[in-house]
Amino acid sequence: MAGDYAHRLLDPLIWIPASILVIALLIGFILGFRSRGEYLPLFAVLGIFVLAFVLMIAALYPLIIPPHLTSQAAASSPTSQIFMLVGFAVLIPVTLIDTPTALASLAGRFVPLVVDCNLSTLANPIPAYRTMQALHGVLVGKR
Repeated sequence: MAGDYAHRLLDPLIWIPASILVIALLIGFILGFRSRGEYLPLFAVLGIFVLAFVLMIAALYPLIIPPHLTSQAAASSPTSQIFMLVGFAVLIPVTLIDTPTALASLAGRFVPLVVDCNLSTLANPIPAYRTMQALHGVLVGKR
C-alpha cells in the first residue's frame, strides 16, 4: 500500500506542476527579502505550506483516513458538520477584522532603528563604539 502513495506523487500530472510551484514560491520568498515587498515572503511560505498539504491529500486520496476506509465513510454526521461550519463562519470574520485592527492601532508607534556599524569611516570611532554598545544594551534589555 505504501508504494501506491509514492506512485500517485510520481505521476507527471502531480510532480511537474508541484515542482514549478515550489520553485516559483522559493524565488518569490528570496526576492521578497531583496525588494520592498513586505508581504511577499509571508505569502510564499504560506503557499509552500498549502502546497504541502495539497500534495499530501493528493497522495492519500481517496484513502485519506486509514487504508480501505474512504473519506465518505469516515465523514461525521451532518449536524456535526453544520456545527463546525457555523463555528468557522463566526471565527474567520472575527480573525480577519481583529488582525488589521490590531495592526492599525500599532501603526506609527515603532520607528526603525538604523545604526551605521562601519566604524572605519569615522574620525574618532571610540565614542561611536560606546554609543553602539549602549544601544545594544538597551535593545537586549541590559543597562
